[in-house]
Amino acid sequence: MSFPTVNATTGTFGGANTDSHTFTMPAGVVSGEKLLLFIASYDATGTADFSTPAGWSVGFFGNQSNANLSVFERTADGTETSVSVTGSRGNIVSYGYILRVSGAADIEYTLKAIQSSSASVGFVTAPTITPSWSGDTLYLVAGALARTNKMFSTSVTGYTAEAGASDEDSNGRGVGLIVGYKQAASAAESPGDLEGGTYVHYVAVTMAIKGAAAPSPAVTTTDTLQPGESFTLTATNYASAPVSPVTLTDTEGSTITVPVTISGSGPYTAVGTMPTLAEAVTAGTSLLFGDVTIELST
Repeated sequence: MSFPTVNATTGTFGGANTDSHTFTMPAGVVSGEKLLLFIASYDATGTADFSTPAGWSVGFFGNQSNANLSVFERTADGTETSVSVTGSRGNIVSYGYILRVSGAADIEYTLKAIQSSSASVGFVTAPTITPSWSGDTLYLVAGALARTNKMFSTSVTGYTAEAGASDEDSNGRGVGLIVGYKQAASAAESPGDLEGGTYVHYVAVTMAIKGAAAPSPAVTTTDTLQPGESFTLTATNYASAPVSPVTLTDTEGSTITVPVTISGSGPYTAVGTMPTLAEAVTAGTSLLFGDVTIELST
């Protein structure tokens, strides 16, 4: 497998004193990407969760007093431009981040970490995660703070982190949200402290995303591979450049090899010429019939 990659992010103030909250997608969403929606929310009466938008699934929800953190997941179809959620109450204030992630397979979450409002503690310690796999992993950490619209510090060691804060609601309250990510092959990850100041409630989660298996090498052509005619092959998903010759095998098991010229840097192009009937007879090679399997080695 290979590392999942964060391709783009976008932050949006979702709304205040309302149950309807809309978040904008990063530009250029590609079909097959994993979309992750993180929402920090505040509600004066307590827990403020959201209905699951159509086509999404719930990854995580946790809260500490008025601080709420929601994570939703979706596999993109490439048409997404925004997403709206409906809150469980009508006076919620929110801020959200959406991440576009490619090369993602499984996602695992920790339980929540919390910190109550304190005059002496101005952070929440993100949980340690030990994913059920080993190897290339994208680690993420997210935190929400509430009862003021203070900003998180983006100084999370080793992480690319982004932080945003909502506008205030009618009571002068707001939320802050931080999302950070890093690629690592470590067996466990402890992001450390997420700092945002004293006298606020905090909730945090740590996530791990497993890298998808690398796609198998493939060779294709639109040519008919007729005797004496040139052909062009396209080789995709090769970790390094393939080499000449190409091996062609028909449905009867007959095989020939043909010299090709390789160019490109992935995908690669291979150009060659099929032997004529006379050349095949002279060389004592087989003629090919029906469908043909094409193989290029490295």
